[in-house]
Amino acid sequence: MGGVAERNAERAAIYEAVLDHAADLPEAQARFLEMRQETGDPVAAFEAWGSWALQQLEHLRELALGAVERVQEMAVSAWDNLVAAMSPMSDFALAERATAEECEAELDRAIDEVLAEMDAPAPQPEREDREHAAEVEAPEDDWVADLLDEMDREEEWERGHEREPPGLELEL
Repeated sequence: MGGVAERNAERAAIYEAVLDHAADLPEAQARFLEMRQETGDPVAAFEAWGSWALQQLEHLRELALGAVERVQEMAVSAWDNLVAAMSPMSDFALAERATAEECEAELDRAIDEVLAEMDAPAPQPEREDREHAAEVEAPEDDWVADLLDEMDREEEWERGHEREPPGLELEL
């Protein structure tokens, strides 16, 4: 009876080890049961299963390392791009500097054109233009007088409105 208890304890330990790896290897239990049916012996099945589990874990490790390497490459690349952009001799900085110089040169040309136009003598009107200007009559200033008269009337009305004796207002 002692031998049966030992074998049962050994089998329980084997099944517990398989269950421990089930979280990392979803196929662990099914694979162990297949190997157990093939061999008929739980210890031999566990040994075969252990080799399979090691291969699977190694594969997962390689996948994880590959992902880590890719992330490291991306981080280094981003860092290199940042440093390059901040460097005064980087392509980015040189392009920005060239764009700024081009804009400054364009602004200088525009200022020079405006100054040249200001310094240029005013064109003299031709004789015909001067004769035509003499023919143009000045507009009549009657509208100014009309406007002033209207303002005076409004002012007189306001003064008359203020002269009304107090107390004649109707209370409602």
